[in-house]
Amino acid sequence: MSRRYGVEVFDKKLAWLVGAVQGWHIANDRYLKLKDVPYWYNERACVSLLAGGAWLAGYVAMEEYSETKIYRNKNYPGRCDLYLSNKPHELAIEVKKETRKIPASLDGGKGLPATWQEIHKSAIDSARALPEKNVPRGALTFVTVYSYELVYSKIQREFESLVSELLSQESRLMLLSQKSGLIFWHSTDEKNFNADAGLWNDSITVGQLGLLTRLPVQG
Repeated sequence: MSRRYGVEVFDKKLAWLVGAVQGWHIANDRYLKLKDVPYWYNERACVSLLAGGAWLAGYVAMEEYSETKIYRNKNYPGRCDLYLSNKPHELAIEVKKETRKIPASLDGGKGLPATWQEIHKSAIDSARALPEKNVPRGALTFVTVYSYELVYSKIQREFESLVSELLSQESRLMLLSQKSGLIFWHSTDEKNFNADAGLWNDSITVGQLGLLTRLPVQG
């Protein structure tokens, strides 16, 4: 069974977001037809693909909107990265993005689950600064994966192996006593795969994975 794209729900309270992720898959596939890869770009661009996918699926989405942030019990003007809604559900999300090489042996031998934990903690810390009383809060980490292998079949095998590793390591990815979350992923396809697309320093951008955690409600 191919794992070029997919989603796994470990928190039933995030199951309502599956439609938005499916829209994200469609948005990514449309962009790939331009012979370019969407995952290579910065955090804001990656958020726009998820927001666009949410709209395609009939959700409501808003990026980079003004929001009060709370630090040390003081209010400060700030922004929230992404708001998603499909009534009665809604979530205010802070996002981080990182880039990693596959296989892990070529990236200092550090596995993606450990790397993801470090980056995701930063996303959770940012989400904590959102006002809890307004909208439920979430933390999302995107990890873009690249490789120096230029043969599609080999790249896809590496990517699918990585997905399997992440799903088996789900408990290691959850922080702050979170036992569950949402993991989703998307990678290039053979039809639109091009050795020039996503090429950077002789590498190919393979795909992207997302980890979304819902922050527990306090009190």
